[in-house]
Amino acid sequence: MQRGGASSSPSKHSGGSEGRRQYQELTAIHDNRLQGSGKRSPMGGFNAGSTFGTQNHGITPQENRKAVMTEQVLKRVVPWETYQKADLISDRELQLIKRYDKKDGKVQLQLLEAADDERGEGGVSYVNAFFSLLRSIASEEVVQYVLALLEQMIVELGGSKCVLGLFKRASVDVPTILLRMLQRPDSFTQEKAAFVLANYLSFDNTDVSDQSQTMNTFIEWLCQELRSSSASSSSQVSAGSIDAPCVISCLSTLLRNQSARTAFVRYNGITPLVVSLDRAASQGGSLQVLYESCLCTWFLSFQPAASRELTRTKVPQKLTDVAKHVQKEKILRVALMTIQNCLERDGSGSGKGSGGQKEQPSSPSSSSRPGSELDL
Repeated sequence: MQRGGASSSPSKHSGGSEGRRQYQELTAIHDNRLQGSGKRSPMGGFNAGSTFGTQNHGITPQENRKAVMTEQVLKRVVPWETYQKADLISDRELQLIKRYDKKDGKVQLQLLEAADDERGEGGVSYVNAFFSLLRSIASEEVVQYVLALLEQMIVELGGSKCVLGLFKRASVDVPTILLRMLQRPDSFTQEKAAFVLANYLSFDNTDVSDQSQTMNTFIEWLCQELRSSSASSSSQVSAGSIDAPCVISCLSTLLRNQSARTAFVRYNGITPLVVSLDRAASQGGSLQVLYESCLCTWFLSFQPAASRELTRTKVPQKLTDVAKHVQKEKILRVALMTIQNCLERDGSGSGKGSGGQKEQPSSPSSSSRPGSELDL
């Protein structure tokens, strides 16, 4: 897979180091968080009398159920020798998998960080082995287990940059394999595959031509899932679907990329995003989902067509109400900067700087603390 290209994140258009610092603070959480916020909140809009202090500050029951299920999946013992005898994996892949599976995290990290030796058994060889499993094995239990392992690699082992760099170097077709996983019938597989693919495509924030079709296909799928969840008032997710918080989490990672923002507008994703924003801001909603929803609107506000659609759907007014009641600085800051972007575009018809892109908005608070971005 080719790597390269200029970064298309909003920080590209920053007027200086202050703009870059703000962008890095607002997006730093994506390098360390676990995937999967809770399931959808009940339908609710912005209410001038609502109290954001009543929103969930901890782990929701839905989040806890997801974490428990992931833990249970990772406890499975897979009979790898059976698949080797069936010629679904090679002898070498069996050795690599057994060397990594069920080992302590420090040992796993050492294996992933190892440089390639003469046998080609560096860190990327383990990534190749696990993606080969996804390509060859149909068992739902094994697929779930491998995807949970891949998510664990990104979240827990040495930071996402180390692992995603290995994913980019893999000799197998990683995005095609993950896109195929999205078509499987169980939501656990879909959520894990979506998380891994979102992080893979957003790595280095590059717009690479050979990834554009994958990006478009993935964004179209996410928009369909978001519309499906937005159209339902039920708190339960149907089989074979992922919930809105998972979609929002993926989008808040992807929309840092210019091609993702363009595709999101093309596939009419803003209207269901606004519905999800309304639900996240309702009483009892998840603060993390609210933050990620606001972050999506901020990324979109750098796209002229998207900014006009945000204004048309009254997102600035909705975020004004969020800013009146929110108690978390990270949410307040991103909401205010989205409002600023939309109002400046609405007032002048174009942004500052070349190509119609405006400069990075200044921080709404001079007392911003980088650490506060990670407290959720």
